Amino acid sequence: GRVLVVGGWRRGHVLTSAEVWDPRTESWSATGGLATPRSSFALTALPGGRALVSGGLGADSKESTAVERWDPVQGVWSPGTPLRIGRAGHRLVEVAPGRFLVVGCTRTATEGLETTWELWEAAPSAQGSSMRQ
Repeated sequence: GRVLVVGGWRRGHVLTSAEVWDPRTESWSATGGLATPRSSFALTALPGGRALVSGGLGADSKESTAVERWDPVQGVWSPGTPLRIGRAGHRLVEVAPGRFLVVGCTRTATEGLETTWELWEAAPSAQGSSMRQ
């Protein structure tokens, strides 16, 4: 298999870059960049070599709701259904095909950090994601 490396920080700047490491050839190759620069996001493997980047911290250090999906054949990112609330440092666990439990801390105006969760669907639907705490 190959390894996808995405985003992060470099010299004080949030990155949009994405690269693929191929251990067979021991080489890196650039692939399409993210639309939203971010760090502290969740990178989730999907079937067929696809990947998903969700949430993270932007240049303003605020948690993002943005989701992007990577197509390994075309090497491009496309927008996905946003998370219900901004998150950074969170985790996704697939609970059914295309449906994920998202768990992590969220900043609240009054209580600081609070652990929350939501059920999120990778494919757009009429209802989008549902939030539960």
